[in-house]
Amino acid sequence: MRSQIDDDIIHPDDRIASAHAAEPPGLQAGVSMAAVPQLQGTQPLQATGGHLLQTSNQFAPENYEMKLKFAAEPLTMQFQRAAHVSKLNPATDMTLNPVVTGGVCIGFRCSDGVVLAADTMLSQGSYHRFLDARRLHKISDTIVMAADGEYADFQQMQSMFQQYTEEYDHLEPHGAYRVYPSQAFYFLHKVMYAKRCKQDPFWNSVLIGGYDLRASTDTPVVYELDQEPEPFLGHVDMQGTPYEGHILATGFGTYMALPLMRIATREAEHLQNRTQPKVLTMAEATRWAKDVMRVLSLRSAQCSNRIQIATVSADGVDISAPFEVEGNWEIDGFYTSEKGNRYQPNATAADLHPY
Repeated sequence: MRSQIDDDIIHPDDRIASAHAAEPPGLQAGVSMAAVPQLQGTQPLQATGGHLLQTSNQFAPENYEMKLKFAAEPLTMQFQRAAHVSKLNPATDMTLNPVVTGGVCIGFRCSDGVVLAADTMLSQGSYHRFLDARRLHKISDTIVMAADGEYADFQQMQSMFQQYTEEYDHLEPHGAYRVYPSQAFYFLHKVMYAKRCKQDPFWNSVLIGGYDLRASTDTPVVYELDQEPEPFLGHVDMQGTPYEGHILATGFGTYMALPLMRIATREAEHLQNRTQPKVLTMAEATRWAKDVMRVLSLRSAQCSNRIQIATVSADGVDISAPFEVEGNWEIDGFYTSEKGNRYQPNATAADLHPY
């Protein structure tokens, strides 16, 4: 059913590599008649005609030593493997050094849907290369994804999911099948893990959000029985590790965004009481998403204050137009020094706030 996608997972470069691999030396059948020392305490065997049969062959210990070649640095083994495959096939293209990358994405799973947020800036190293790149993508009417990392790999994911959803749309009877959020999540997990095993990973961390029925497999679901739609939020990293949660962030957001998001859901309080965290509404999550992205724009060099917010609910997917969040730089520490501040140039040390 997914022949083209399967071809992407099972990359033809490996077939080329295996074709150029050296064949193991052939083993000659029979007993060697080479002159070797006889075993002590035994007599040579007599064959028909009086010939001696020797009791050794090419399987002597000195003939089956295995030569191992170790990399000087284990962390660079994937680069050596990529260089080897590239020599066999010059067209090989592997994302082992990302060039144009995006910043942090965050997500809230709410009582009535899912909220995702991301900024629109792409960096080339420390250079802010593009300021209007969209990192929120609508997969279907019930699924949206956000990704950080290499933007070219993110664009390839968009094409992959477009093909994946179209194949379900073409199944008969038309309209009876669709891709569910959990299916898209586990499908992406399998693809990213397979590409990671091929040392050709998608250099991204991806958030999948949706609002639909929950399917445990990637097989088409026809009979929906008594299930009710529910919000879904999952995360897949570049190694293909999948996990779900009610608040998720990628990249630097795991350090700066998650603590703020835990304040929103009062996790510390509920952890002490051993109760479930607070479940936000989409309106509350949207307000918190703006505040979290504002802090990230001030704290992270890879994030800008121009953001987008996507919501997934029973009404479908809605991705906002880019807008700016205002940062607050009015902090005494930025203007206070031993000689005064910008507002009181001639102030004495007693008039100044402690720095």
